[in-house]
Amino acid sequence: NIIFPIMHEWDIEKYKILEFLSEDEHDSSTILIPNFPEYENPKLNLYGVSNEFNEPTLVPNFCTDIINKNLTESLEETFSTTIFVGPLRERMIKNDDIFSFNYPFLLGKSGELTGSFLGTFGETFIDFPSTDYFRGEKQTITVKTKTYLEHLSDWLNYIGIADEIAIHDNDIFVYQDKNKLQLENVGVGVSQVLPVLLSAMINDSSIFGSLQPNEDILLIEQPSLHLHPSAQAQLGDFFIAAALGNNKSIFLESHSEHIVNRVKTRKVELENEHPQSLKVFFASKEKSKTSIVEMKIASDGSYDVEDYPDGFFDEAQKEAYSLYEKNLNKN
Repeated sequence: NIIFPIMHEWDIEKYKILEFLSEDEHDSSTILIPNFPEYENPKLNLYGVSNEFNEPTLVPNFCTDIINKNLTESLEETFSTTIFVGPLRERMIKNDDIFSFNYPFLLGKSGELTGSFLGTFGETFIDFPSTDYFRGEKQTITVKTKTYLEHLSDWLNYIGIADEIAIHDNDIFVYQDKNKLQLENVGVGVSQVLPVLLSAMINDSSIFGSLQPNEDILLIEQPSLHLHPSAQAQLGDFFIAAALGNNKSIFLESHSEHIVNRVKTRKVELENEHPQSLKVFFASKEKSKTSIVEMKIASDGSYDVEDYPDGFFDEAQKEAYSLYEKNLNKN
């Protein structure tokens, strides 16, 4: 069997690409830096002749040229519809620049371009799922046509952290309990979650007049930072709506048991209408290798797995179980 060097240990290399994207500043000229792993095989050397230090040297040939060309085109196509939102979003978000589309850091690595986007397209109408189903007002997830600012206000209100959001004189204002406050003067949870919500709503087809469906891939790290438990659970509903009602493929990296529990509940609730659409995975890292295990959810909402991976249970669950055992021993 021939193993091409660029595909060597691809299960590790693909995560290196995501780590590479999340840790440094990049633009279109650096985002696809070649990433060739070390490759040693005395029986096969697709890199070409060895140099004086007896190290493999990459010599382009038909096979590697085709592989690199196809891989590059595939990554470019994927990244052109991928939106990445990193953890620790900017607290000071202003409308201070003309927005331009630059995937995958559409809103900036830390969400710093959120204000620019809203200043440019905030009054643009888009189709996006409303909160009606989750408020118990509709039997199914429904899509409504509203402006970005109106949709954001609807979901911020449902999550329970703001009544409305607006832009005046290049500043973002948040309305809470009839008080009009600048974004930086309210709880940090609002500024942290605003780029997260907006990233799932962005639909460039509505802006550029395309008839193609909006099928972006959304990668979000730690979406629930600085939100209280109830808001974290409601945020879980937002992602469910965005995924099921807006053709989004959403990958969340989170330590929030409240989001996970809400996903489990809605999966049981919506399984007939949306089978196999909501999944939970557990990632663990040992040395340099990351393992991902699907935590299958049974029809009753419990996990349908033979063995729970190490580190899966939250500390609160461990403490509750420990307390239960201690009370049993008392009796």
